[in-house]
Amino acid sequence: MTVYILKNTKNNTVYIGCSCNIKRRFIEHKSKLKKGYHPCRKLQKIADKYGVDCFYIEPIEKCTKINSYIIEQKHMDIYKPFIANNSKYAAPGKHRIGKPLHPNLLKAITGRKFKKASIEKMRKNSGNNKPIKCIETGEVFYNASEAARKHGGRHCYYTRVCSGERKHYKNLHYKFV
Repeated sequence: MTVYILKNTKNNTVYIGCSCNIKRRFIEHKSKLKKGYHPCRKLQKIADKYGVDCFYIEPIEKCTKINSYIIEQKHMDIYKPFIANNSKYAAPGKHRIGKPLHPNLLKAITGRKFKKASIEKMRKNSGNNKPIKCIETGEVFYNASEAARKHGGRHCYYTRVCSGERKHYKNLHYKFV
């Protein structure tokens, strides 16, 4: 794996990413930007304004798949890119996705095993902890992710119901507490 920086020569904006094959990844970035459907909207707006040819990719650091989370976040903290794919990256200084790492990954990185209570505490203290309530059952969840674990499905659908973008999910109604 290689952590890379995708840089715009016109206004020096950066995008930090990680890939096994950065040449192929650069081709994917350029292709999506040319077609107008790159998942990072801010990057797409810049490509629409300045063109795709003003981007170049540069490897920053090689890493293993296990520590790629940490190395990528370290470089995000260093470069402080204002472009961040909302579904993938946290703001500089915060942990990626705002969620704790998987227990097996934590063990591989730190060399120690975490207790279930510690993992639950990390989960509660994660970045996306707006509590939500199921109106029909009266259950209150720490966040949409916990509701998704309990009832199944994707957490984003629960959030969309709470924010009013959807009327219900799985025939249940939810609201932010």
